[in-house]
Amino acid sequence: MMKNIYKRAYNETMMNLCDVCGREDGLQNMNMQQCQSCGVCVHETCYGLTNYATEGKKHLGWKCAPCSAIGQKLRVSKPSERYRAISITSRCTECAVCSVNTGNHAMHLLYNRHGEEGTPLVLPANKRKGVEERVAWVHTLCALFIGSREKVIFGCKKDGTYLGEDDEFDDDEESNHQELDGEELLSLNNPHHFVVAGAARDCEDDVWARAIRDVKEARYKCFICGLKNGMKRHTLAIPCCHENCSQSFHVGCARWGKLSERFDRIKFNPGAFNDREEDYNPATALGYCNIHSKKRKDICTVIKKQDLRENISRKLKTEKACLKDSKRQNGSQLPGQKGQNDSLPELKPVTQICVQTNENKIEKKTS
Repeated sequence: MMKNIYKRAYNETMMNLCDVCGREDGLQNMNMQQCQSCGVCVHETCYGLTNYATEGKKHLGWKCAPCSAIGQKLRVSKPSERYRAISITSRCTECAVCSVNTGNHAMHLLYNRHGEEGTPLVLPANKRKGVEERVAWVHTLCALFIGSREKVIFGCKKDGTYLGEDDEFDDDEESNHQELDGEELLSLNNPHHFVVAGAARDCEDDVWARAIRDVKEARYKCFICGLKNGMKRHTLAIPCCHENCSQSFHVGCARWGKLSERFDRIKFNPGAFNDREEDYNPATALGYCNIHSKKRKDICTVIKKQDLRENISRKLKTEKACLKDSKRQNGSQLPGQKGQNDSLPELKPVTQICVQTNENKIEKKTS
């Protein structure tokens, strides 16, 4: 019972907050957009949206990437290979790098490599779980957080280039969008998708290959879901930020997994300008285990409000039930007839009876 109360309070607290950073609209001049299909809320800066319209404009018809992909066929074969595509029939809720596979969260496609030859990563079918072959998606929070902490996931634009490459073409791109209207004014390209670092094309042991190998060979085990890192697995657990702590976790499990309504385990800020443009708030990615994280204080206030509302509604229900019973008794009583209550003897309060008995005892003693 108490677990459900905490969960409901947590869901009410996180409502209308950015799914990536967990902050409200307008913080650090970040504009919020909400998906019209699934209702997920994201800051443009956190999700990688480029708003070519007036600053702060809300796009009522905007859809997030997983909702926009429904009904499409995504090509998963290289340009040099035979054409092969996978159809998207429903909104994806499964993340490739954590164990959370429920709930509507901000997500990006996960590609197998960067560049023009990069295609969406394909997850194999699992007959035991009844899961078919599907395209891999990743929580935006998981990708940005792991990319900031471990440097093993990086974002790419739609053409496959790294973020930061060919920035001289951004001005031309912005000028081409000035005359567009509607949903086209809000594009997802910063990043468009994410890529997990792997071995180089020439099979040399570069920095990216060493980084991903170190994380997977460390065999970090998520203390929430119990799944370990492995060379053949896509899930990535990372260690707690507290010094000399041996606990590890998946970012998605820490934010939305077990006991997430009680512990504030993830602190993430993508970095944005404050009220003054020269005042830049740098990106932060901090994650802690249950021992070193802070308990949520805002949940207690929400629980108190919920308890107050429940008590008021309970009292109203009892009052309505009493009114209905009294009306039913008065309606069934015929004129000139005594009701059931009239035939009963008049009952005195218990306190009055006790007082009378004490008085009688005193009178007997005095006589």
